[in-house]
Amino acid sequence: MATCVVEEWFSVWAMPPPAHHPRIKQAMEMLRKRFGGPEFEPHLTVVGAQKLSLAQASDRLQNACRLLTPFHCRLTHVGCGETYFQCVYAVVEASDQVMQANLQARRFFELGPVDGVGSSSGSKDIEGARPVFKKKGYMPHLSLLYGDLTDEEKQEAKEMVQNNFGPLISGTQFQVNSLCLYRTDTSDKLLKSWEKVAECQLQGKCLQ
Repeated sequence: MATCVVEEWFSVWAMPPPAHHPRIKQAMEMLRKRFGGPEFEPHLTVVGAQKLSLAQASDRLQNACRLLTPFHCRLTHVGCGETYFQCVYAVVEASDQVMQANLQARRFFELGPVDGVGSSSGSKDIEGARPVFKKKGYMPHLSLLYGDLTDEEKQEAKEMVQNNFGPLISGTQFQVNSLCLYRTDTSDKLLKSWEKVAECQLQGKCLQ
């Protein structure tokens, strides 16, 4: 009798080191107290949610991490988007290291380049389920608030972060040494089902 394979939505996240968590989480908590929204861990989405079995997702993460090298991230400024999962965020500098990490990880998850038309039919077409896209490509970012806010509320939220946590957002840098696999069913806007299921160290060697 054939075995039934359960498929779920999984995303690959890069997480700031614990030393950076307290201040980032303070900014996130400030916004939630004012505007509501679910609590989630600070992260940079590297590969957005793909519908896979846990075994498939874990294998692809491990294969990617064997070749991907550690990379640096730098926060630049606060931005706002147009969707629930792209509400208020800190933009991450689109450095060669960050962009290559996204490109290489997508290949291991059998996705085409961001600018291509060959994306997996299993990808959800919203942020949180897939990396954020500019018109011409991937826009790395670290979300601070999920929600359905008006333009005026988004501007207020942006100014709150700038006024209270400006130095945190402008110029904070950290190195990513591992990638995490998370369950991320984006139909669950309260994130009750979201959870970390695996973490792998980046094992690739930088060429000198």
